[in-house]
Amino acid sequence: MKSKLAIFGGRPLIKFLPPYKSPIGRDEFNEVFNRMVRKNSEVPSNPFGSSSIKEFEIKFAKYIGSKYAITTTSGTTALHLALESLNLPKNSEVLVPAMSFIATANAVLHARLKVKFVDIDKNFCLDPKDLKIKINKKVSAVILVHLYGHPANMDEILLVTKQMNIPVIEDACQSHGAEYHGKKTGNIGDIGCFSFFTSKNMTTGEGGMIVTSNKKIYLSLLSLRSHGNPNNENLPYIYNGMGYNYSMTTMQGIIGIVQLNKLRMLNEYRKQMFELYLSSFSGLPIILPTVEQNIKSAYHLFPILIPEKLINKRDEIVDALRAEGVPLSVAYPAPMYMAPQFFKKNNFWSCPNAENVSSRIITFFTDNNIKKNIVPKIKNALDKVLNYYLNEDFK
Repeated sequence: MKSKLAIFGGRPLIKFLPPYKSPIGRDEFNEVFNRMVRKNSEVPSNPFGSSSIKEFEIKFAKYIGSKYAITTTSGTTALHLALESLNLPKNSEVLVPAMSFIATANAVLHARLKVKFVDIDKNFCLDPKDLKIKINKKVSAVILVHLYGHPANMDEILLVTKQMNIPVIEDACQSHGAEYHGKKTGNIGDIGCFSFFTSKNMTTGEGGMIVTSNKKIYLSLLSLRSHGNPNNENLPYIYNGMGYNYSMTTMQGIIGIVQLNKLRMLNEYRKQMFELYLSSFSGLPIILPTVEQNIKSAYHLFPILIPEKLINKRDEIVDALRAEGVPLSVAYPAPMYMAPQFFKKNNFWSCPNAENVSSRIITFFTDNNIKKNIVPKIKNALDKVLNYYLNEDFK
């Protein structure tokens, strides 16, 4: 006899999950205390960057392989500044993938530019074929996303953009340490943007980073980050033009230095979780993610697609899995153009892959808050719930 789903009053398969553990721990606390309290050698914040902020930027640039790195307050503000630094024509269009966290597209609106959506490929990243169809003379930039930590198809994307001399911004907010053909994400296009939000592969609690090897862009970013000041500490109240207050605090920078040292270890755990999910879920009636050759993923999340016949039942399945005690998320439940700021009657966005995927996707966490011994229970819960919804007698 099949066991009753927990959502209908049955016994949940996972009765207890360990309490959430912050990714910022004693190592980070000790380093902050040592620099800011014991040595008392750091100011809490500095629009031109404290010594720890500058150290973090230098170390991150070296890690990525870029000439320059600039800290910001978030991945969202990193994307905003990246667009502003390019001085793009007013009302020009920026192409973005239809499926990502909403900040990818919102940043375009923040920069007072128009958003145009491109469909996604089998790896959930911007589709070069649809890019080729939708790119035109109105387009001034392309933002691609290395979604779930898997690098986008950079060769094919750059082949299209370089023909039209259009700059490429990499949204690498989920791909810290990922590599495409031996080169780290964020250092392949013109500008790379990273987030250090608490759920990311490395964190400063909140924060962001921009990397580039273009000196002109770098100098523009420095000015834009600090109210338009030309990055001259001797003239703190002189401005080149409008700017923003997007400076990271010293404490966040210190935490970032410690987290960067841990990134390899943190990514290795995510890889192990990804591979464990992959082997455990292999017999289930779902589509599993793949990692392309010559690609090193950051394994930010583990995405699956439920069967096509259940496309209208995804939200019910998610509720049923949560009732079983399964930790999961839905990243993302709809294409970005369904958000009210983009959804207009006179705009028709043809992104069928994004619409299909966003209706079927469920994402599982890979960070070290999820212990490996719970994966078999997650698999059993997924099997239990899918069996119920795939039962031929189900109505």
